[in-house]
Amino acid sequence: MSALDSSLADAKHAPNGLAALSALADGSGDTVVAAISAVARPLGSGGFQSATGEDLYIAEPARVTFGARTSDLGVSVSRTALMGALSTAAGVGAPGGVEVVWQSAVRHFEVVQGEEGVLKVDVQLETAGVTQMVRGVDVLVGADGLWSGVRSAVDEVTGRVPTPRTYGGLMWWRGSVSYSAVEARCADIGRLSWAQAWLPRGASLGYIRLGGDDLAWFASAPRPADAPVEGGSPLAEFLAEFGPDRGTTPPVYAAVVAELASRGEAADCIYRGPIYSRGVPSGPGWGVGPVTLVGDAAHAIFPSMGQGACVGIEDAVELAACLAAAWRSQPLVGAAAAASRGTVPAALRAFEAARAPRVTRMGVESARVYHLSALTAAPGIWLRDTAYSMLPQWVVDRQFSWLFSYKATVVA
Repeated sequence: MSALDSSLADAKHAPNGLAALSALADGSGDTVVAAISAVARPLGSGGFQSATGEDLYIAEPARVTFGARTSDLGVSVSRTALMGALSTAAGVGAPGGVEVVWQSAVRHFEVVQGEEGVLKVDVQLETAGVTQMVRGVDVLVGADGLWSGVRSAVDEVTGRVPTPRTYGGLMWWRGSVSYSAVEARCADIGRLSWAQAWLPRGASLGYIRLGGDDLAWFASAPRPADAPVEGGSPLAEFLAEFGPDRGTTPPVYAAVVAELASRGEAADCIYRGPIYSRGVPSGPGWGVGPVTLVGDAAHAIFPSMGQGACVGIEDAVELAACLAAAWRSQPLVGAAAAASRGTVPAALRAFEAARAPRVTRMGVESARVYHLSALTAAPGIWLRDTAYSMLPQWVVDRQFSWLFSYKATVVA
């Protein structure tokens, strides 16, 4: 299952991500899920199609979830709307809420002993070009993405060999367009909530319907990671790659391309960039002492299964559960604090060990689907399309069903 992963539209929020949020105690999780759902759209059936528009595999909610969900596979929501809902829930900018400092990055840290021997972190930050040291931090969580400064600092502190980033060989173009405008060109756009067509030459085109009148679209084609923009703009480059002169494009996707072409400069708000993956860090853990990693900082995956945001939310909830349990068992003052020092680092290592198998499998499965979409040789394309169209539906369903069986740890 494909999704976007950009500032314009990150579309799928599957049941596992919603289940993780629902695990937050005191009803706060259900409140967050309700807020997200209010700006989202239920994610119905969708799947992969051939270059001629033939359905190769369509995921039906009831089948993929073994009856656990009958009407949807979660929700589809723009990243802007998702960030807004989460920011409101966290009280960002409100008195007593979460403080956000923009244009700030971790450059270095040191694990030190605080009072009663409890491990703390001294963190060197660079904010808007100004360096400062923040001392005595209880926990440092690197949630700073593929190019994580925290992960680089952990590598430096521990001396471990950095895990390389892997370029998938595809340049991606992504954006959003009016659903009703595309529907006026091709009514069949309403048949599926999301879809991706695997085109010849290793290219692909896809879409996901979001809340309101927004339709997120995405496209990929083989390019070097550092390839310059051709034609003067990402829009011109996209139209040259996917326009009518480039061969067969199924009608639904051709309608998306035609709508973008008709808008001209108004449509030229396109994110264009290479897509990378990165496996979990080498060694026994992701972090060190009271330092850990979550999301893309720990395990950046290709966007081919729509799990980027979901797995990051899973991480956050499981980390919160581990820290809550550790802090409940660790007195804050007195001799007992010294006796229990190391409880938080131990909880972080347990969190990392528990998460590693699932996120590693996600990385492997996402890479497999990603590379299937990028086949260029005619025999390989024929074999892929034939296998997907002829395999029993339940066989392919099982490829994805394990994603949705996730049970979050309740954060009390």
